[in-house]
Amino acid sequence: MIIGVTGTYAAGKDTVAEYLITQGFNHYSLSDEIREILIELGIPETRENLLEVANITRKEKGHDHLAKRVTKKLSRPAVVTSIRNPKELEHLKNQENFTLIHVDANREVRYQRTISRARTGDVMSYEEFVTNEERELSGLKHEQNLIKCFREADHIIYNNGEISELHTEVEKIIKKLKVKGA
Repeated sequence: MIIGVTGTYAAGKDTVAEYLITQGFNHYSLSDEIREILIELGIPETRENLLEVANITRKEKGHDHLAKRVTKKLSRPAVVTSIRNPKELEHLKNQENFTLIHVDANREVRYQRTISRARTGDVMSYEEFVTNEERELSGLKHEQNLIKCFREADHIIYNNGEISELHTEVEKIIKKLKVKGA
């Protein structure tokens, strides 16, 4: 079984993955693939550099390049996070027993999460947060295009509450998948 996770910025994608790890899943991240490329190139990890290098990589090596890198490493059951481009998703959907979860939350909730977690590149004004998000929602072929990915989701989780509620929703999806034999 492979569970892909896509979603808006700070919606809880990694929290879903962390829970799935406790359930025996192996975690792979397309963003980690970009981080590896940044290290290889000697470029500092900033949100802007992550986006730029991802877009350049997709344009030069193929829109599904990051997904292909990850699938070479997969050990099942697996959770793959940070799916942001339709061609990445298309490649992953061609893998046996793949399902996609879209995670979302209210914009204000997500912004407060970025302030609380203070990851590299997270500290920004609300206006910058909205601008960055708008850019990621609908881009060119080689860029982030979350809206197209969201439309392909098999399951949607609205993560506006407590972590325990998110875990419950993920558990429901796992149970459904096991019943289907995934």
